[in-house]
Amino acid sequence: EQDAPVTDAPGDMAWMPTISARTEAIVRRFLPEVREVEVDGGLLPSCKFDPKGPRFGLAELERELSAGALDQLCLALRLAIVETVSSSGERLPVFLDDPLVRADDARHDLALDFLVDDASARGQVILLTAQDMRSRCFLHQYPHHLGRIVALTDPPPATAAAPVSPGSYQPGLSSRS
Repeated sequence: EQDAPVTDAPGDMAWMPTISARTEAIVRRFLPEVREVEVDGGLLPSCKFDPKGPRFGLAELERELSAGALDQLCLALRLAIVETVSSSGERLPVFLDDPLVRADDARHDLALDFLVDDASARGQVILLTAQDMRSRCFLHQYPHHLGRIVALTDPPPATAAAPVSPGSYQPGLSSRS
């Protein structure tokens, strides 16, 4: 017995207009030159840069956009999919692993501002990044976000233990006992 096809899966064509429209609305916040975003059944984006110009598929976008801009288009698509899937009212968390690492500073800040303000209003956003300095600069420029971002940092280095003299080590006891 075969499973019945899922008709309301994110890749189902019925969802594409919603995902496309939301992807465009999100991506225009930090890539205003992107127009007429369409997402196909394989969840691949295409768009225009000029309403009268040609449509660029993913292969062309890889040539036309910087790596950071392409990452941001894909970030907008992922967020639009999550919003569409959770449109029934269930708030889904979003886990992102350094999605802005290749973005220029201005677009990094615009995208991070969107993640903190808009995306987090729809559900929890967990953003993992090794870009400590960029995050600090962002918070300096946007201090109103201070209470909404939790920074998880490496623990402070352990204090050095007192040297152990030869023959004095006893398992289970510290050298300070």
